[in-house]
Amino acid sequence: PTTDANRVPVASDFITAAFESVLGRAPGPKEHAACHDFLSGNARLLADTRSLDPFPAGAGSVVAPAQDPFARALENLVHVLFSHNDFVTIR
Repeated sequence: PTTDANRVPVASDFITAAFESVLGRAPGPKEHAACHDFLSGNARLLADTRSLDPFPAGAGSVVAPAQDPFARALENLVHVLFSHNDFVTIR
C-alpha cells in the first residue's frame, strides 16, 4: 500500500518534472513547498467523497481522471501549472 511517507519522494520528483515540462524551469524552494501543501490538501479534500459532486467526463475525454485521491491531486497540480503566470505570459 502507498503511504504518506512513500508519497513524499514521488511528490517531490513529480513537482520538479511538472515544472520543467509545463514551465520550462525548476520550481523555487517556496514554489516547491507550496506545491507539496497543495498536493496534501487537495488529496485530503478528494478523499472525502461526501463533499464531492460527480462530474462526468466530457465526450472527447480519452483518459478518465484517477480514482486515487493522491493521483488525482497530481493531475490537478498540472492543471494549476497551466494557469501559472509563467505559462500564460508571453515575454
